Amino acid sequence: LGWLRRSLSIFYYGFWMVSPLLGWVLGDGLSKLPTPPWWVNASFFLYCCHMLVERYAVRIYLALLGTGRAAFVLGHIALPLLTAGLVLLLAALLRWLLPWAYRALTGDRQIRHSQPQGRSESA
Repeated sequence: LGWLRRSLSIFYYGFWMVSPLLGWVLGDGLSKLPTPPWWVNASFFLYCCHMLVERYAVRIYLALLGTGRAAFVLGHIALPLLTAGLVLLLAALLRWLLPWAYRALTGDRQIRHSQPQGRSESA
């Protein structure tokens, strides 16, 4: 049984060492996908604001479905979706009304293509 434990330990260590490279290689294919919609880039905004909205999402959820046993089971799916929906609605309003604030809160994550130094567009 000791040899199996050592073998698994070596296997897990090897996987731990190789997994970042494997993720890098597999993730390289994602760069060829089309440009994602705006709400995909709002993940940081979602992370930062979900706790502010969660309290109100719970109140809405309890008002709609109550406190029954089935409601609590359904809550494991419905509450995260309701919270994310409310945060994305807030992000859409902020993006529409105050785009400079939205860019600041999301880190202004945009791919900018710049030309190398010394080249002009007319050349």
